[in-house]
Amino acid sequence: MKKAKIKQSPKLPAETRREQLLLAAARLFEVRGFDATSTNEIALAAGLTKGALYYHFKNKEAILIELLERMIRGHLEGLNASMKPGLTPVDLLRILNDNDCCKEGTLSLRHDLDFRAQVARVPGIQKIVNQAVTRGCNMAAEHMGKEYGKTRQRRAKVALMIFCLWDGLKIRSAQSSRSLNMKEMIDVADILLTTPQNKR
Repeated sequence: MKKAKIKQSPKLPAETRREQLLLAAARLFEVRGFDATSTNEIALAAGLTKGALYYHFKNKEAILIELLERMIRGHLEGLNASMKPGLTPVDLLRILNDNDCCKEGTLSLRHDLDFRAQVARVPGIQKIVNQAVTRGCNMAAEHMGKEYGKTRQRRAKVALMIFCLWDGLKIRSAQSSRSLNMKEMIDVADILLTTPQNKR
């Protein structure tokens, strides 16, 4: 039986087709996972041919990397715009949570452990993520008060601890049948980080 041909509009600019592929891939990665999604499925979901996909992207991994880089850029821009001088660790935790919006076309399952495990095996991903975390920590360190460390490097370590705390809370929330109330968790963190021990 002959395969049905996909009709592609010749009027669509290349950038539009590229966006179609990225959006289709993001949706499929969320529903099926990265490993189970094929380039053929991405092309079909985008209403394009497999040849069109390979015109824009070398492989499925290249699509994932572009989606991840876009997500990171948006996240870091949001963080930078929200940070003010005198930033506290709890302020940073709130900012991280407020900027954790999973927009259409991004990887909203990034806190799902199975999805993370699949993505972590893609060459270059860990380097991209580590660089992004370092940039975020350095941004936070620039805004934090000196009471959280006399040097920028020390304040960056405090910021890293907050990034890890937030990440852990999000992973726990994604894996739990009863989602954590992030506002409540941040309020608890505020008590732990700012209240003297004898007043808790």
